[in-house]
Amino acid sequence: LLKPIPRWSGVSLPITSFGQEVSVTALQLACAYSAIANGGVLLEPRLFVEAVDQIGGRKTWETPTAIRRVISEKTAARLRDILQGVVLRGTGKDALLDGWTVAGKTGTAQKIDPRTRKYSADKFVASFCGFVPAVKPRLTIVVVYDEPQGVSWGGYNAGPVFRNVAWHAMTYLGVSSDKETRLARRKLREVSPL
Repeated sequence: LLKPIPRWSGVSLPITSFGQEVSVTALQLACAYSAIANGGVLLEPRLFVEAVDQIGGRKTWETPTAIRRVISEKTAARLRDILQGVVLRGTGKDALLDGWTVAGKTGTAQKIDPRTRKYSADKFVASFCGFVPAVKPRLTIVVVYDEPQGVSWGGYNAGPVFRNVAWHAMTYLGVSSDKETRLARRKLREVSPL
């Protein structure tokens, strides 16, 4: 959901930059992060890779369908490095995964209070979206908490769930440990924060 630009107020541009006046579905978020993971190419989203008909016939979709390039490879690589930095030394530290590099971002969004039609002071959506391994991605995972109790931060609530799901999925899929983990961590520590 995004208001048409002619209806933006004087504060729409700055507050949209940190996520107010805009909302997306978890699937849209996963598609955007997958485009970064795929070097800037947006792929057609799929919720399954195999279907079985009533008589046991199987249809599989081995290769994803590319829709179009949405950002350059250079921009995608830069975003991947930034998103790795979020996990290594930013708000996403709780999503850090032993053995594999992670690129992702936390989200903490105020909800609209339907009574007052203003942002709520105590109702939030907390999230973490990322891909793993960061260097040669296999999975994009989105974790969303609607109105978490207590601490409302995306990194605190959704980061550990991402880590747990990613670890189990990478283990189940038999993805080898990311050999570039240590090198990537060293490289990102040397880069000054944005």
